[in-house]
Amino acid sequence: MNKKIKPDQLDKEIDAILADYESGVIRGAKTAIQKLANKGRNAVRRYARAQFKRTTTKGTTSGRKYSNGWMYKMVGASNKWAAGAVIYEAKQPGLAHLLEHGHAKEGGGRTKAKEHIKPVDDQLAREAISAVIKEI
Repeated sequence: MNKKIKPDQLDKEIDAILADYESGVIRGAKTAIQKLANKGRNAVRRYARAQFKRTTTKGTTSGRKYSNGWMYKMVGASNKWAAGAVIYEAKQPGLAHLLEHGHAKEGGGRTKAKEHIKPVDDQLAREAISAVIKEI
């Protein structure tokens, strides 16, 4: 871009170029994080469906309600520098912790922990930086 400007306007032009670059970086980072959050939510749903697939006495799949309850929301929208997302279980929020870490049984003993959130979290953490750089 060849543009002739006066020397006293140079600082304003540099500021405008940097502001344009900054908004592009922020927009790209937020887009990448939203795509990762959607990917993570879908992965947790798949893990949950596969791991908790069993039929109850009524003939319905008990894991379906749990797996369909996974949502994500973007956080930090009020701050232009903050970009993040939270993946959570909206329908049965306490159940995720109990299944992930195990819990005490009524008659004594503990249930076996069924990790289905941590593998997805680890994978998203590995992909986050490269996804943001790719989007920018």
